[in-house]
Amino acid sequence: MRDILRRRVSNSNNLQEAIDEFIEELNETELGTASADSQKTLITNILKTHDLRVSDVMVPRADIVAIEIGSGLEALRDVFKEDQFSRFPVYKGQLDNVVGILHIKDVLACFLEQRDCELSTLMRDATIVSPRLPVMELFVTMRQEKKHMALVVDEHGGIDGLVTINDIVEA
Repeated sequence: MRDILRRRVSNSNNLQEAIDEFIEELNETELGTASADSQKTLITNILKTHDLRVSDVMVPRADIVAIEIGSGLEALRDVFKEDQFSRFPVYKGQLDNVVGILHIKDVLACFLEQRDCELSTLMRDATIVSPRLPVMELFVTMRQEKKHMALVVDEHGGIDGLVTINDIVEA
């Protein structure tokens, strides 16, 4: 597939034109299996993100579900049960002060091992990105660093939103 796109780019005057032609060709191809069709959809969606910025696909600040670092285990359980996400930003005091990302599997592992489960020991580092960052650049970075969530921060250091790898793929 990479070779096909390379040939199109070398025969075309413009990358966007080559991508559009490739997407059109993909859409006309009948692959037959559900797996092949989902791969075709994934490739098409990724190629369409060429002109998108993080601000185009992010979850806005008002819709972020986050956890205060001082939250007890009961509050954590309630958040996990109600929202059913796998990752949550953890903040101290206010949302603009994110101190890490909490993954539900780290919490579950802690419970199963019957260890002391303090949020500060379970958090992972948060990835911070600009809302102007090209989506494709973020996608590549997230894949390389094996990150699934990034916080979108404006020029003043305030949280604008968050973006997940799923948000990018579904864009």
